[in-house]
Amino acid sequence: MPPKILPPEGIQVLRDSLDSGNINLSKSQRADLLQKIHDMGHTWYTEDALNDWFHSARKTRESDITIEKSTGSPDLSRTKPVIKLGRGRPKNERLSQYPSIRLVHLSNLQVLASASPNPSQEVIKIWADLTGSDPIDVANWVRNYHPSQEETDYRATTDQDFLDVEDVEEEVSEEEEEEKEEPLSQKSASQINPAPYRNLAHYPPPSPQPVDSGVQLSPQENLLLAISKSLSLSSEEPPLPRSSLQFNDLFAPYETMMKYLIENQDWQS
Repeated sequence: MPPKILPPEGIQVLRDSLDSGNINLSKSQRADLLQKIHDMGHTWYTEDALNDWFHSARKTRESDITIEKSTGSPDLSRTKPVIKLGRGRPKNERLSQYPSIRLVHLSNLQVLASASPNPSQEVIKIWADLTGSDPIDVANWVRNYHPSQEETDYRATTDQDFLDVEDVEEEVSEEEEEEKEEPLSQKSASQINPAPYRNLAHYPPPSPQPVDSGVQLSPQENLLLAISKSLSLSSEEPPLPRSSLQFNDLFAPYETMMKYLIENQDWQS
């Protein structure tokens, strides 16, 4: 069952109330907002969901505000809140329509959404936990996500206005180059007989990575994609062996390979 997502007009009602200064709502204000949303036909929307949205919005605003020492008085205890401005790629910069989603996490969400276009509510919550975002904002973003247009616009903006000077590739030493020439796994591969190929019909086929955009994925994006795929396929795991015969048939080839490695440890020295 797809997750119930508050549409943009409902989110706009909440955001209008927040922009007018209603950060900590009273009981009557919450009831009034909830009634407005119910009048739109979204009677499933609960007060707990409303409280979660405002809690996330308050955290977002607090993280975007810094305390600057007042320069007009020698009394350093006097402070005033100011909005942090400037170029570069601030860690707290967020999407205007989805205030809990940080801009630095947008590329990760794009990778996950491209691999799973119709995620369940449980998967959306996992994505929100991984990126530190509000599940409601993530769900709304996924619903309105268009890979060909949004991903192109974001990457063009990144190249022009948000150049991160800290993203410098580390130089590889000559010793590391020599080690990369002949990895240990390649030295021993010719001495080990691989396990025979077994076509098990109950194993789910591997899910290919999204290649439509032609963009090479970073290690972090690959990790997030792997976690998401593993969790979404957790209910399709093959059954465990029910007898010793099935166990031996499944693991005997690997046992033979491990025995060979133990008996031939000279290749490690």
